Amino acid sequence: MKKRVLVAMSGGVDSSVAAALLLSQGYEVGGITMVLPVGKAPEVEDPAVRDAKAVAGHLGIEHHLADVNDIFKRGVIDYFVNEYRIGRTPNPCIQCNKTIKFGYLMERALELGCDYLATGHYARIVNGVLKKGLDTGKDQAYFLYVLYSTDMKRILFPNGNLKKEEIREYARELCLPVAEREESQDICFIPDGDYARFLGDYFSSREGNIVDNQGNKVGVHNGIHKYTVGQRKGLGAYGRRMFVKDICPEDNTVVIATDEELRCAKVEITNCIIGPFQISPEKKYQLRIRYRTSQVGCTVKDHTGNRMVIEMLKPVRGIAPGQAAVLYDEDVVIGGGTIEKGFN
Repeated sequence: MKKRVLVAMSGGVDSSVAAALLLSQGYEVGGITMVLPVGKAPEVEDPAVRDAKAVAGHLGIEHHLADVNDIFKRGVIDYFVNEYRIGRTPNPCIQCNKTIKFGYLMERALELGCDYLATGHYARIVNGVLKKGLDTGKDQAYFLYVLYSTDMKRILFPNGNLKKEEIREYARELCLPVAEREESQDICFIPDGDYARFLGDYFSSREGNIVDNQGNKVGVHNGIHKYTVGQRKGLGAYGRRMFVKDICPEDNTVVIATDEELRCAKVEITNCIIGPFQISPEKKYQLRIRYRTSQVGCTVKDHTGNRMVIEMLKPVRGIAPGQAAVLYDEDVVIGGGTIEKGFN
């Protein structure tokens, strides 16, 4: 009997090709698309749903819809807004992976009698270990460390061994309706990428002080939700390059500092989720503090329960509370957690 796979189809080329690849490998494949009417008028058809349906029809597979608007609002959007409210910088994609894609959709897969849930992520699972995707420019394993808290035996990443160009070419060969669809780089519920505009619906633009690292007032802001740690753009001219160092909601203050003042040698993370590994204080690992930053060599100085203190081999800038710090051993994801603070 064929194994059944439910593919989370976003209407994009990656998840569409994932479904096609699994079909070619002999699985019985179905697709499911999340209905997210956030920011859309009710009468406007969701392009993701439209395109996913078209691909499913082209491949001859069944297609399901999952109206996740309520759970998405509670589990992802409310989290996103509340983190900004307390001066932190959230990572909604990781939260979505944990609660929606590999939480709710996995439950739906099991309800539909499927053996696996698959997505179009560029990552690999090998013998219960999460690894980077082979396309280093597209690798998404950073967002997936939370899978160590799930049943990884039921998760498939068919795109993990391929490069983006190969995915696109395969889509063309199959004449998939989305073969030439442009790739989205933004958070799904903020399609225009304007975080400040989105958060403006939840926050008032209350004026406050911008101060330097010594506490001296150097400017005025009109809403702390418009800033994030490490930000330089939009700060104005101060005679030298300045960056956001801290966001202080208790007194509605934004602290800015120089590059040197912003760099930290250590980072504390909590809510750690670690794979099947023994963390060694003698071993050198690699750490990524944001998806688009380079990895830096590091050692684990303290690992107690779900808390970890990591020391980088060279100080880094832009350690933002609320973001994820992910630990690697070459191409293997060891685990990760939520950044609480950077320090020296």
